[in-house]
Amino acid sequence: MVIDSKNSVQSGGKWRLVVILTLIGAAFGLGYTLLRVAGGAMALSLIELEHATRTGAFIGLCLGIFMVFYIYDQRGAVIRRLSFIQGWMVIDGASTVIIAAAILVQRGISSLTYDELGTFTTYLDNGFWLDVLIAFIVFIVVALFMQIRPLLGPGIMWKVMTGRYHRPQKERRIYMFLDIKNSTAMAEDLGDERTHALISEVFFDADRQITDFGGEVLSYNGDEIVATWLEEDGLRNARCLRCYCDITRSLADKAASFQARFGVRPEFWAGFHMGEVMVGECGDSKRAIVHIGDTPNTAARLEHHAKEIGRDCLISSRLLTALELPSFLRAEPLGNVTLRGHGHETEIFALAPAST
Repeated sequence: MVIDSKNSVQSGGKWRLVVILTLIGAAFGLGYTLLRVAGGAMALSLIELEHATRTGAFIGLCLGIFMVFYIYDQRGAVIRRLSFIQGWMVIDGASTVIIAAAILVQRGISSLTYDELGTFTTYLDNGFWLDVLIAFIVFIVVALFMQIRPLLGPGIMWKVMTGRYHRPQKERRIYMFLDIKNSTAMAEDLGDERTHALISEVFFDADRQITDFGGEVLSYNGDEIVATWLEEDGLRNARCLRCYCDITRSLADKAASFQARFGVRPEFWAGFHMGEVMVGECGDSKRAIVHIGDTPNTAARLEHHAKEIGRDCLISSRLLTALELPSFLRAEPLGNVTLRGHGHETEIFALAPAST
């Protein structure tokens, strides 16, 4: 059930992005040809307009599949771990090959369709490399956008560009706080460099799983990762909890590898809460979208309380009663507690695998 939920969210979002890139490619192909016609470089021809639109769409489709289902999929993790410049160069090099192949395929189809094989040879001699160059220059901008996008987080760049949070908005959200267990002792044993390598790998995997389940990474705070869902998205099929279970299972699956390389088996303390929050832009030289309110603070307090009482994961009754608890989890009531910094009580539950 966990895998199906994750794949459904992941696949839907990826194909939407591929469709968008395909439409952008079609629009660019048509616009590029119209500009050449306006500049007198070629005569207006419905055949050429159809070919240009189809070629642009095909290039967008091929590049979209390459970027979405390889570069930004688990298969492309090695490339994403490269430095910004290295990753950009690798992506651009591979994309040039894809662009050239896509143009040749579409030009060949047009030549066969309209029985103009002679024009195909002429095109290779005169127009092919110019079209590749123009398409490549446009893709450099797209690739740069795609490379910058993860620095802000999926969806954040678009929200900033459209001004969605220029004026603060009230939203109902779910928050998940994850804190690596025994990180202080771990840092003393491993040293700063190896600790950073460990935390970076753990967060790299957790980040992918959060986005796979429709969540958003809000921040990394040392050894802590904060994720959030819009209430409706996180409650649907209990995605927020399924995400947490997927992360913990992934850590368990890689435990032997972590033990061999770092001498530790990383695990998380976790806290979940849901409620209203104010979301808006802050800052000038570094602009960020910040979440202000008691809801994320309560989730953070629950994570800290989990550490204090030695329970892996705590969830508030507000969130627990709003979702359908997956069958592979059980919730143990722990009563009402006054969390640190609060002047009121919160009813909490401890989550654990149903089999234990």
